[in-house]
Amino acid sequence: MVDETKKLIKMKNLTLEELIQQIYRCLNLQHFQKMKQENLTFEIVDMRDNIIDSDEAVKQAFMMGEPSFKIRWRSLQQSIINEKTR
Repeated sequence: MVDETKKLIKMKNLTLEELIQQIYRCLNLQHFQKMKQENLTFEIVDMRDNIIDSDEAVKQAFMMGEPSFKIRWRSLQQSIINEKTR
């Protein structure tokens, strides 16, 4: 799901890299402009809000039946602030 809109993706390989590539194909120009203007990135989560951050997490999501993912916008600035304070 991207901004509450369901998008169908087809995976050739059950890897995080493939999932990210498929998600980029689902984004439109407005999403990329928003990312640039607001200094945003996204994280991939399953429908239970578990972060998908590895090939194993992708495979587990597919084992649970019909997998669904959503992207959650995240500020890059906040990540930089958190990194500096650690």
